[in-house]
Amino acid sequence: MPTISCNIKDLCLLLPSSLSLEELKYALEKAKAEIKEYLEETGEIKIEIADTNRPDLWSPEGLARQIRGAYFKEPLVEYKFFNEKPVGEIKVHPNLKDIRPYIGAFLVENLVISEDILLSLIQTQEKLADNFGRKRETIAIGIYNAKKITFPLSYTGVEPLKTRFIPLEFTEALTLEEILKIHPKGKEYGHLVKDSPVYPVIIDSRENILSFPPIINSASAGKVKVGDDYLFVEVTGKDLRAVHLTINILACNLADRGGEIKPLAIIYPEKVVTPQPITDTIKLNINYLNKILGENLSSEEIKFHLNQMGHKIVEEKDGVFICQSPPYRMDCMHEVDLIEDFAIARGYDTFTPKPLTKFTLGRISPFVEESLVIRDIMIGMGFEEFITYILNSRENLFTKMNIPGGEAIEIENIMSERYAILRPLILPSLLEIESKNAKVEYPHKIFELGEVVEVDSKENYGCKTTLHLGALLAYPKATFSELQSYLQALFYYYAGEKLILEPANFSFLIPGRTGEIILSKQKVGFIGEVHPAVLTNWGIIVPTVAFEIDIRKVKKSYEDGRIKKAV
Repeated sequence: MPTISCNIKDLCLLLPSSLSLEELKYALEKAKAEIKEYLEETGEIKIEIADTNRPDLWSPEGLARQIRGAYFKEPLVEYKFFNEKPVGEIKVHPNLKDIRPYIGAFLVENLVISEDILLSLIQTQEKLADNFGRKRETIAIGIYNAKKITFPLSYTGVEPLKTRFIPLEFTEALTLEEILKIHPKGKEYGHLVKDSPVYPVIIDSRENILSFPPIINSASAGKVKVGDDYLFVEVTGKDLRAVHLTINILACNLADRGGEIKPLAIIYPEKVVTPQPITDTIKLNINYLNKILGENLSSEEIKFHLNQMGHKIVEEKDGVFICQSPPYRMDCMHEVDLIEDFAIARGYDTFTPKPLTKFTLGRISPFVEESLVIRDIMIGMGFEEFITYILNSRENLFTKMNIPGGEAIEIENIMSERYAILRPLILPSLLEIESKNAKVEYPHKIFELGEVVEVDSKENYGCKTTLHLGALLAYPKATFSELQSYLQALFYYYAGEKLILEPANFSFLIPGRTGEIILSKQKVGFIGEVHPAVLTNWGIIVPTVAFEIDIRKVKKSYEDGRIKKAV
């Protein structure tokens, strides 16, 4: 969970009135946050935020905004800069399309940077880029002294050996390739761009390089200090929605500090103005809210408390609100999210507790107990277990797997393309792990027993959740027959049943070295050597074999009496 540091006096300057330490502890509950440490001699407080889906709260400005609404009952803030015309342009070159294609930016006027503001800017930049931006892979942030910049700007790709500038903390110019080898930030983040044919840079109209995103700013314009009063802020990345959300958060933060935000136009060649309001809307049924909370609330009370949390009611009809979330949030995906915000704003202590009317005992389900047996067998055969996310990207699940037009359940209101699709297979998750562990001693024997979601029109919601076991073997001498022996051993010990393999074709496996796994005349999975093209897509340099089976189909064979379980 993110933890931020700030000065308690600086935080209170962002509030309608100062709060004592005890009052602040209660107020922070409205942001799902708590004070972890307070240094009375310096006034520094360390605050842990429990909500990892709210990057807008990872700063003193974001916490203060939440407290002003939910604790002090201030109304919704309307940020006028979202409707203003751009004052400058950034032209994006198409050669960055497959490298780091997106950028958002704005200018800040009439804000004198104090030490507290500068510390907050640096901290927010680091928290957003490292946590929300997955260590600068999804988004990276640059902040500059705008007085040293001449518009229009260009965001383009250049040759790493022919382009030089002086990076932050250095006094001599280096080529972009030298920066990756010599500069500390180049060593830390160079893997994000080193394999690209061109490297991204931001250049002003006088051919001055401002930044080499996502690595380092220039020493001239890219260093902000106390006393500066005119800033240029940019965010680059691979995910457009994440870039826009980050820009909105930073703009709202600096506006809350008193800065005057000036939007900029991004030319792709189509024009996009940033900051740009996020216009996702959610329907909220008043009767459903009352049912969930056990109350009989009026529409006016509901609107008041939702407004405190930044939600705007754009339409009300037949007991249903159409709600628009604030431009610095993308975490509201369902009306239950709005109901939770309402309860937080009104205060959980205002609801009357009701006694339990039913008493039940929980226990591990028989199916989970069976899965524990499978885990023990796999570990006993020398495999190491991994647990990965059920959400993944279309690129990982289909593009890198050479599966054209793959069908899967997609998240409608995603926060990031990295977590946009419910996986139908576990194998892509295992290949992603393998791709990041080339330096670990071989052989690699890994597995995961986890949920996948398959499209199924016969089910109520058009999909079904099932449990798959995926296993991967990777090292220079890995073969089909070796992994097959592990698979046969698994079912010998688990089911007392010998598997049958039938020839099959899968686009991600090598033809002729692939088999469909048959158990009691039922197709339960596949096994095979991963296709070289797929290994290349993942950057895997050794032969790799894998199998994946649907455990629920195996269980159904038990229930139907087609096979007899051995354990």
